[in-house]
Amino acid sequence: MVGAAWGAGAPTGSAGDAGAEARTRPPTLVILAAGSGRRFGGAKQFAPAGPADEPLLAYTLHDAGLAGFARAVLVVPPGQGPPEGRYHRWAPAGLAVGAVEQRGGKPRAAPWGTGHAVLAATRELSGCPFAVANADDFYGRDALAILGAFLRDGADQEHGLITYRLGHTMEHADGVSRAVCKIHGGTLWALEEARDVRRTAAGFEGRMMDGSPRQLAPDAPVSMNLWGFRGDFPAALESAWRRFLRAAPGPEAEFMLPDAVDGLVRTRTITVRALPAGGRPFGLTRAQDLAVVRRRIASLVARGVYPADLRGRAP
Repeated sequence: MVGAAWGAGAPTGSAGDAGAEARTRPPTLVILAAGSGRRFGGAKQFAPAGPADEPLLAYTLHDAGLAGFARAVLVVPPGQGPPEGRYHRWAPAGLAVGAVEQRGGKPRAAPWGTGHAVLAATRELSGCPFAVANADDFYGRDALAILGAFLRDGADQEHGLITYRLGHTMEHADGVSRAVCKIHGGTLWALEEARDVRRTAAGFEGRMMDGSPRQLAPDAPVSMNLWGFRGDFPAALESAWRRFLRAAPGPEAEFMLPDAVDGLVRTRTITVRALPAGGRPFGLTRAQDLAVVRRRIASLVARGVYPADLRGRAP
């Protein structure tokens, strides 16, 4: 499961619609683990967060297995694909795990981005419904259970986004980016990135893409990049990728999944259902976050939510 090299002007085709049988299969989890970790100072997606040095993605795999996912595909940097056994040690029984490499064309200053990473993974999905998660975020069991049920039981052409209350995502974070969701009637209408989000006396404040400040309520719905897709989404994403390339992106431009979905929902090309989750997600942005994350995981282990060692639980 290693992605072929992609030239900047010739992306690989999506898996496409393999028919009704494929769409009724148990969902697959795609974990985005190919980031460079520039702010963290290394590969934060594999940073030891658990008592047995498990990375955060190990807990997402564990929760996905409980939520009825049958397979996980990690999108990893070039050269980190096979042997796939290196990822099996974090998987629960019954969850098959593989990897696909995110390869670009000529060297560039920035990776191609999370939207490009999802396209690399769709070649391995054969039309089945799938979720997308960040490797460096912890989402919680409730979120994976909600998303798994949605992908098994929802309308064929409706996609899903797990949303959280902003305040629940900021317990140990400051100066971070959050995608603020505009939701009407339970449907996502737009995503607006707020950068450098910080606590204020009135709640939170961030800066929008045009540089203007905006006050943000603690209960504002935000995305942590936990999505559910099926049906027409791979084809729609590839069309967005081609538009991105036609715009002649600079050497640091990235094709980001939230930006692509925002464009698709604003044009009503796809429909995305907002799926509120009540948990308190957390993740790794900078090196100093690791100590806090390890304490959070240790607390969950002490409460019996997770075993003290997730290794060696492969099928």
